[in-house]
Amino acid sequence: MVYATINRMTNDMQQCIQNCLDCHAICLATSTYCLEQRGVPVGDSQTRALIDCADICSTAADFMVRGSEQHPLVCNLCAAIASRCAAECRRSATDPHLNSAQQACELCADSCRAMATHQHAHRGT
Repeated sequence: MVYATINRMTNDMQQCIQNCLDCHAICLATSTYCLEQRGVPVGDSQTRALIDCADICSTAADFMVRGSEQHPLVCNLCAAIASRCAAECRRSATDPHLNSAQQACELCADSCRAMATHQHAHRGT
């Protein structure tokens, strides 16, 4: 059943799902890293942004995998939250963990934005 669903997905959607899952993993790992860095200039707003991003990335991937008609809305929200997280991570660009998270967030945001735009155009909305 999963293979049938995946075979019906476009390459762009499959890539967007993978970008969301990758971003979820790196944001979750980086949020843990941030929580463990006492005395290092990593702010609470960055940690919260990473956790928010991890959650919405997982949700967006879930919506796309199950073929929800609402996935363009979730992808649009995911793009906004991932962009905000990238901006938060950029404040500590010298930290390699936050730099990696920033790059993953930017890739996810771009992919989700394209998916939301493509799907809205395709559906005529």
